Amino acid sequence: LAGVFAPGALGGLIAWWPGFGPLRDGQLYLAPFVLLQAVGLASVVARWHSRAVVAVAAAVPVLVLPTFALGAFGRLSAVDYPDEWRRVQAIVNADPAPGALLSLPWGAHRAFAWNGRRVVLDPATKMFRRRVLWNDALLVGLPGGGRLRVASEDPAVAAAEAALRAGPGGRATALAGLGVRYVLAPAGDNTFQDAVTVFQGREIRLLRLDPPL
Repeated sequence: LAGVFAPGALGGLIAWWPGFGPLRDGQLYLAPFVLLQAVGLASVVARWHSRAVVAVAAAVPVLVLPTFALGAFGRLSAVDYPDEWRRVQAIVNADPAPGALLSLPWGAHRAFAWNGRRVVLDPATKMFRRRVLWNDALLVGLPGGGRLRVASEDPAVAAAEAALRAGPGGRATALAGLGVRYVLAPAGDNTFQDAVTVFQGREIRLLRLDPPL
């Protein structure tokens, strides 16, 4: 709520110390409440120990969230990533050369056809054993219908975003100068001159940026 009704205060805290960044994410506050609820419910059952109380305590979670009792009626399942994602992961992780990976398109979320077009966090942020630069700016809906954009606290992300605004001829050089080794982009998107295509798949393309001489 602070990010919606007092964005200046939250922005000031994050600017003063980036460690306050997690305060932007409201779902993080659920864990303490879940723990408090579990302890409170256990205390009630322990104090009024009877079959009726135990039965009610066991039934309430199912009655409140009936779909989760059956795995959301089969809608909760693991998704297998296409083989090309695993191949790109292996290429990048096997490279001993230093440098970050930049993930495109420049946004935090993706919607893949093989995942039913469900919106998910960019998987590249968790797949590689090197630093991944991605647009982690947060958009917060405001009561009046507008949106507040909380920019990334990472200076490297801001520098990469500025480099992406350069022309096709200077974009690869600018990113390489920032220490970017790879660019992961959609298969049909290659606006980086002088970049080496390391892998070309049906969905994604992996580009390597050679460091400036």
